[in-house]
Order: sequence, then C-alpha cells, then structure tokens
Amino acid sequence: MYAKHTFCFADYYDAERIHFGTLRVVNDITIAPGKGLSDHPHSDMELVVLGMKGDLIHRDSLGNETILHEGSVQAISAGTYYTHAETNNSQTESLRILQFWIFPRAQRLQTRYSYRQLVFRENADEVLPLISPDEANDTISIQQDAWMNMLSLCEGNSITYVPHAPDHGVYLHMLSGEIETEGQRLKAEDGIGIWETDSIHIQPIGNAQIVLVEVPMNVYG
Repeated sequence: MYAKHTFCFADYYDAERIHFGTLRVVNDITIAPGKGLSDHPHSDMELVVLGMKGDLIHRDSLGNETILHEGSVQAISAGTYYTHAETNNSQTESLRILQFWIFPRAQRLQTRYSYRQLVFRENADEVLPLISPDEANDTISIQQDAWMNMLSLCEGNSITYVPHAPDHGVYLHMLSGEIETEGQRLKAEDGIGIWETDSIHIQPIGNAQIVLVEVPMNVYG
C-alpha cells in the first residue's frame, strides 16, 4: 500500500498540518493487487471513501460486505466502536481511493454505514454533490454540518462557491488540471484551505477536477 497524506497521519507529522477545522484526514491511497487493510477499529469519526480506480472489497463489524467500484462513495459514522477491513478485488491491477476523515458534531453518536455508486466524469463541467448533513440533492448524509462535492470544470467556465455558514471553511483537493483561486494557482495533488470569506471563486485553467469539502472550523463546537 502507498499513501499520500495531506494532514498528520501514521508516520507523517507536521505541526502546521494537524487538521483543517473538522477535516482531520485527506489520504490518497494506492493498494497493490490482492493486498489491503486488515481489520482495524475506529470511533468518534466520520469516514468518507471515494473509489477512484479499481474495485475495493469492504467488510465491517455491522455485517456489511460491499464492493466499491470506480465512482463509488462510502460514508461511515464510527460511533463508540466500529471495525472494518478492505481488500483489492483484483489480483493484477492496483486500485486507488481517496479517504477523508471528519470529526462528528458530537462524540458517541450512532454507528452507521452508507454506500452509493456514482459516475465521476472528467471534463463534464458539473458540480456533483457527494456528502451533506441531510441527504439533500441525493447525497449521503454524515453526522456533521459538512458538504462534499466533486467539481469537474471545463476551460472558461468558472464557478463561485458560497459556504453554508460564516464559521465554515472550504478545503479544495486537486485531482487533475489547474485552477486559480484566492490569488493562488493549484495543480494536481495540490490543496488549499480557505476560511473567513463569503464566497470562493474558482477559475479553471484548461479542464480541472477537484474535491471540495466544506466543514465547520470548530471541532465539537
């Protein structure tokens, strides 16, 4: 397994990159053929996994067994105690997932699991809602006032994103292409956290694909 960590995780530590508000983890993970993650526990965390390439077998302590295909969205509310394991379903091809951890709005919440199959289309010029607090726009809900969207932007078509609350921040994780936002130019694998603003203007340079995560900036209020 090979992973790129945005925030402190495992052996990676940076005192200036502990978390962004309630966004605790952004991991870009590649799993070799036939390999995976053995059964391990979580608690008091909202876990979101996006399937970017290949098929991932998921098994958990709630009795779920699913295969996450490319374009899948998996959300887990790990309350008091939850365990799961993942395995690459292919014996010949590596797979890639994006993993996001978000602090819940409170501790010891109900444990639950959700899964949805979508299509992540590059160069589609669309905003695809993935996660929300209330299942609006056919999203999966998590137990936090947080939103996640997949942005596929074409050259010349900029967007302006307005946060849902003034005390929220927005984190942009670049998947492909380039953009300009808040006076910064970002390319694939770059990220930026933006807060204390009424709106965020995103201008693609060519075509670009981005995961946008909006979260409260205060953990547990």
